[in-house]
Amino acid sequence: MPRRLTAFALAPWIVACGGATAASPSAVGEPNGATSASPTPAAADSAHPAAGPVTLLDRIGGRRVLSAVVDELLVDVFADNRINKFFEGTRRDATRTKALRDSLFVLLCSRTGGADCGPAATRSLAETHASMPIAPAHVDAFLEDVRIALAVNHVDGALRDEVIASIADVKAQIAKESVK
Repeated sequence: MPRRLTAFALAPWIVACGGATAASPSAVGEPNGATSASPTPAAADSAHPAAGPVTLLDRIGGRRVLSAVVDELLVDVFADNRINKFFEGTRRDATRTKALRDSLFVLLCSRTGGADCGPAATRSLAETHASMPIAPAHVDAFLEDVRIALAVNHVDGALRDEVIASIADVKAQIAKESVK
């Protein structure tokens, strides 16, 4: 009988924390095999009010939603005829695809206020893309694909705008005006 009472007493806490733990089947895979069970935005507000300000990452649904966004983004980028030529080798190589997925997750997670998003890149975006003939229109296509991936994952329009604004400086870092 005491076990049943304990489980019943813990139920509201489990629900308030999003109902998932690192060991639960609903925990989300993160870069490098780590797991995270982020609470929903509403749960983040009520479960830990003194934990600090709610981040953009929290407001879009946390790591679980961001992980799904990145997965959708890869599908969209690989299919986007405007930019998929830059990803041909990556698309055919599972190791490179995973590395790209992890890099995109870290970028979007950190830019949306996430903490402990994964290992930082060893090279800057500018260094990574220096040899690629990337035009401003290519970056615009990528940002459009990010917006689509957010919409597919039911992220609100105003929040989509905030996410895009958080990564908009990528254009200045990797696009070359001389490329058309």
